[in-house]
Amino acid sequence: MSARFEIRRAFPLPERELLALAGTVLEGTATAGMTARLRDEESGFEQPVHAVEFLGEEAGAPGPPSPCLTFHARDASRLAEWMALDWEGRTVELTW
Repeated sequence: MSARFEIRRAFPLPERELLALAGTVLEGTATAGMTARLRDEESGFEQPVHAVEFLGEEAGAPGPPSPCLTFHARDASRLAEWMALDWEGRTVELTW
């Protein structure tokens, strides 16, 4: 089973050491524990999904609540690296 998730925006949740990717599930079902991969050689992003949450302004997210994939960064430098990537409009592949 796999899924695809189109990213509309990315934002940090530094108090939780998480990166949140807000967007839309294009196919399949996004589930915590799946591995998310960007299909490019530049980013090398391949991480387990920490959780799937609906986040909005109360969590520091811009705009109305939307589905988000979250990823545990473990430290501020990794979170900064992830935030430096160009996320908007890209699609992550989710697999088990």
